[in-house]
Amino acid sequence: MDIIERTLSRFSELDIKRMVCYCGSCDCFLSNVLPEVYGKLLPFEIISIYQWMLEKVRAGELEVKRPLREKLAIHEFYYASVVAPGFCDDLSEIYRIAGAEVVELEHNREQGLSCGFATLARKWNIPDLVKAQNRKYREIKDTWVKEVALNCPRCYLAMVATSWLQGIKLHYVPGQFALGVRGRH
Repeated sequence: MDIIERTLSRFSELDIKRMVCYCGSCDCFLSNVLPEVYGKLLPFEIISIYQWMLEKVRAGELEVKRPLREKLAIHEFYYASVVAPGFCDDLSEIYRIAGAEVVELEHNREQGLSCGFATLARKWNIPDLVKAQNRKYREIKDTWVKEVALNCPRCYLAMVATSWLQGIKLHYVPGQFALGVRGRH
């Protein structure tokens, strides 16, 4: 609780109206856990990097300079549907704007399949990790897509060591997308 109080104290010193969260975990914690579990509210609005990018693109302040031109599936991290209403839609829209053809996986949003990281972190059970990932890879392969966009660093780290065995190419797309967008200022 001390960490939360220190963080809130520090945040109260900021003279801002909104905070843009690059990290989905931070977005989820600050938007959901903090008010619902700890009963604490921030003195400013929290938005995701994807909401911010969409605002900037729609206002003509950002434009795609190097389109992705890939057909890819989006691996939504296991709590993506809880982060904020529309988070998954914003994520898909950003990839489309960046030039990707987005293919929905059978299990997405509230029913998204895990990358296996939570299983590994909880029990250090490698067979359970492999089982979770194999199920995810089977679903990806059912779409006939060979490339997957991830926006969670934990998911990327959990899958990067096994994706090549499955013939799947991973993209940590937020960074890749940011490289393809330039402001007009």
